Amino acid sequence: MKISNEGLDLIERQADRQHMPEMMLLCQILREIRELKQLFQQSDDSCDGSNYGSSCTVFAENERGT
Repeated sequence: MKISNEGLDLIERQADRQHMPEMMLLCQILREIRELKQLFQQSDDSCDGSNYGSSCTVFAENERGT
């Protein structure tokens, strides 16, 4: 099940009204996990670009016979 950010906001507001700190904490944990996932994705994307540049250099050297 995938919960949107708006859904998390709604759940968190409802948990606040009903004084459910555990549910509010779970919402915050989900947000933090999503942020970490985005950071890891950005890191993977930048590494892939680096790897592509390296393989292009190796390919060019092989084509020239060096």
